[in-house]
Amino acid sequence: MNKLSNLRKKYDLQSALQWNEHVEQTRLKVITIIGNKLKVRFDWFDIPEEITIAEVCRQKAVNLVLTEGSAFYRILDRKQEIVTAERSFILIHKQSRQIIVDKSLCKRDDDSLNPIIRKANVRSILGIANANDHTEVKADRYPQYEVYINAPSQNKVLPDKTTFLYQVFPDSLKFYHNFLLKACGEGHFDSVFHLVQFLQKLYPDFINMHEAHTLNTALHVACRHNNMNIARYCLDNGAHVDSLNKDENTPLFCAAERFSSSCAKLLLEYGADITIKNSRKRTVTESCVSDEFQQTLIDVSTFIGSVVPALTSGDREILDRVISDHVEDRYTLSSLNSRFINGSTLLHTACYFNNISAVKRLLKLGVNPDVRDYQGKTALHRTRDLQIIKFLIESNADVNATDHDGNTPLHTKCAGEYNKPVELHAIQVLHEYGASLEKCNSNDETCFHIAARNGHTEILRLLFELGEETVRASVRTVEQKLTPQNFSTLALAIHNDHLDAAKWLAEHEFTFKQNEAKDLINEILTEKISSTEPERLLQFLCKEGNATLSTIYQEGNTALHLAASMASVEPLKLLLTLGFDPNTVNQTKETPLFVAARTNNLDAACVLIDNGVDYRIKNIEGYTAFDYILDIDEWLSSEKFDEETKACFRAYKYKDIRTLIYTVSSKLDQFDARITANHNIHLQKAYQKFSYEINKTEQQVLQSPRLRKR
Repeated sequence: MNKLSNLRKKYDLQSALQWNEHVEQTRLKVITIIGNKLKVRFDWFDIPEEITIAEVCRQKAVNLVLTEGSAFYRILDRKQEIVTAERSFILIHKQSRQIIVDKSLCKRDDDSLNPIIRKANVRSILGIANANDHTEVKADRYPQYEVYINAPSQNKVLPDKTTFLYQVFPDSLKFYHNFLLKACGEGHFDSVFHLVQFLQKLYPDFINMHEAHTLNTALHVACRHNNMNIARYCLDNGAHVDSLNKDENTPLFCAAERFSSSCAKLLLEYGADITIKNSRKRTVTESCVSDEFQQTLIDVSTFIGSVVPALTSGDREILDRVISDHVEDRYTLSSLNSRFINGSTLLHTACYFNNISAVKRLLKLGVNPDVRDYQGKTALHRTRDLQIIKFLIESNADVNATDHDGNTPLHTKCAGEYNKPVELHAIQVLHEYGASLEKCNSNDETCFHIAARNGHTEILRLLFELGEETVRASVRTVEQKLTPQNFSTLALAIHNDHLDAAKWLAEHEFTFKQNEAKDLINEILTEKISSTEPERLLQFLCKEGNATLSTIYQEGNTALHLAASMASVEPLKLLLTLGFDPNTVNQTKETPLFVAARTNNLDAACVLIDNGVDYRIKNIEGYTAFDYILDIDEWLSSEKFDEETKACFRAYKYKDIRTLIYTVSSKLDQFDARITANHNIHLQKAYQKFSYEINKTEQQVLQSPRLRKR
């Protein structure tokens, strides 16, 4: 610690952190550029002089293996090409720069690389789909496109000033995944490291991709070949410990096939489930015949079961003992980065319970300060202790590390924890050490958006103090994106019932997007937004969002109709206070009282009656609102209504009883009539049957041989 203090005195640590951030940003830009090329797949460059394709490939180290030896060149303006049926085209739109690739070149494409190219029948676009062989193609006919055609031979001489185009990346992510599986099987750790480091940022599920036939992941293969270091690396980079293959085997089954106790121990310490059954309905214990392997399963499971309850309750003595047992070889963990504490590591646990001595000890033993837990969070995400935060950062922890949802430690602090005070000092410290105010998570939310969504006005105020211009610029950039769930900061606060935060935002000139206030009013009235004071939210939206409560909704319902079904009657009272007519009707001629009756909302009905609603109004079916009361006795017994209203309820009750008696009597009369009618029908059928039998007997008698002889 003294050395760190001396370094801080001698050198400008803030400047060094800024340079470090610049290097990281540059690295990410390079990854982004290459990532875009992965999706485009093609690259191109100009040809200064006449030259053969073979010579271009030699001079520029171009490999044409991905297009089976073919290269493309641009047909220049005022030039033409005579093409045959087997030749292919690629188009580049001159304005949008969109690449259009012929479908014939995408036969192996499975879209796993999320290509940004367009696949189409290019010959149809060029208007030569039905042309015969030796068709003439002129670039001048297609002024909106750059037209590229593949060369029939590498001996083709390209004209000067043309453009050479070739494929630089394969059609499918499976191409790289096959390399990963091969490296995992053969134990090439460096290859695994570089593949995962690069592709995992672009394709977060790359480490968990399944091989097409066996459905094995990289972790399955590493465990099957007992490559423990690679298995550990896969787990540390997001590999699912219980991923299933074709036979429904987890990586633990693969370790059992090789009797690999070391891999089994590693998997168990990362949370592997030994109770999972494969397609043969057998667990890993039942599948493995090795006594030593089974004993490993028992020992590790026993150890985890004995220490985890104490560790999750913050027992420092047990934590120190686990570390000491590992150091002194009494019980050696497969890795100090193991996530055996319900998905958390020893470092995360020590940080969560503010155990600075354990944190220092673990880092001294070589634990990575950026080790991830089951949610991809680092120790900086988990700790609330300022001393630990500073120590971790000074131990080279990444202050802008992101979890599986793209949240940095600053995002986490701005979100806060339930029933715990906000971490203003932690936010200040993180910012001092280079935490980014403008970095977005996976939902395109900055830390400012997170604070607004959680209603932390004091955090909003602090972030403004730390960098108002940066905050405003980042919020403006995010809100310009046209995505369905891209709410304004004001809308986020209202959507989560944080009126105080919304007021602060409005005071500092943050505004709603177009139609946002109108949509929020609808969501409040339909109770999609849960609020303790919905009427105050409505007033705020009308004032700050220039919204109106006079909107007509589906089926002609007004705001009064929607408010009549709400649990809180305050919005209904607000609307009536503003002069809304309680007798307004919708398309079915129903007043808000109909809604209150249907939803059994006694409070809303009471408010409407007190404000003069006419309960005698009938809808298009000829019924009044009181006809829709399900349990009128409940309304009669309620203390909410006056005696005059209860007299109306009793009248409707007697009316219902009279209607019921009349209906029952009518049904009984109809029933008696049916019985009589049925009785007569049975007699008639019996007579017809009897007559039929008599006639049949007479015919048989007349046809008798003896009677015929006479």
